Amino acid sequence: MVARGLMENTQLYIFGDHGMGWDVGRGPAQMKQLGFRTHYEHIDVPLIVSPTQRVPCDIGMHDGMSISATMLDELNISPHPSFKGKSLYKPGKPVAIVESVGRGNCDVLRRDLYFTVTSTTHRLMILLTENKLIPERLYDRTADPKEYVNLVNNEENATLITTMLHWLV
Repeated sequence: MVARGLMENTQLYIFGDHGMGWDVGRGPAQMKQLGFRTHYEHIDVPLIVSPTQRVPCDIGMHDGMSISATMLDELNISPHPSFKGKSLYKPGKPVAIVESVGRGNCDVLRRDLYFTVTSTTHRLMILLTENKLIPERLYDRTADPKEYVNLVNNEENATLITTMLHWLV
């Protein structure tokens, strides 16, 4: 292929979908709440762009839309103004938000919904049941990168939790 010039002007994008593994250090009991399977091993996905001379920006949060935003950026294609993705070569968002129904259909009238708000320093997992947002799990991603210690009930985190909840409303 190389000798025939087939790779000339070719760029490869390699990325993954969410994971299905479970970090056994966290304990198996938490696996039962499928909607909260939004730990690092489930939602942090790689992206490899080759060849490129550009360096990813490590400011802010990048999410699933960053993959397509990066591809558009590499190809010098302007996205539609409504597109909210941020290229990995540009500063990201203050937080990344992931939503889940756990299993089955999304029916806000009959089912609970799950949200995970991730900043560069913390990950907050929230249950929406009826009309209430209930913080269930909080992890310090700096001190506890494997997300083993749930800090949601520590009073000193009340302001942080309130701030992170505001990203959903």
